Amino acid sequence: MYRSILLIVLFFFSVVICLGGETKKAEIKFKNKIHKFDTISIDRKAVSYEFVFENKGTAPLVILRSSIACKCTKVKYSKKPILPGEKGSIKVIFNPKGVVAGAYTKNIQIYFNTENKREILTIMGVIK
Repeated sequence: MYRSILLIVLFFFSVVICLGGETKKAEIKFKNKIHKFDTISIDRKAVSYEFVFENKGTAPLVILRSSIACKCTKVKYSKKPILPGEKGSIKVIFNPKGVVAGAYTKNIQIYFNTENKREILTIMGVIK
């Protein structure tokens, strides 16, 4: 009898704690989301830029995947979770070989385990 009452009381307090507690969320804050490269030569090797961010949330931040529209752009990032308060980076590499000369803008979609789920990073510049 006492065992049943104790189990019911423990279950009740567990439910109250779970419902009353704040949900932990990852939240990303980028230093900047746009980078403009200097004018580059069409026969130049690849250029790169690292977009720095911080996890401002209360849960680990995970980069789930990236999406690009051009083979001239590559994305590198760590698969390791970024803990709350820690910084991370996403390296974007642009290779101008085979790209038509002139102004360009490339958007990179990055998917996270955050409330917004997706952020768009942009690189731009001029190829001559």
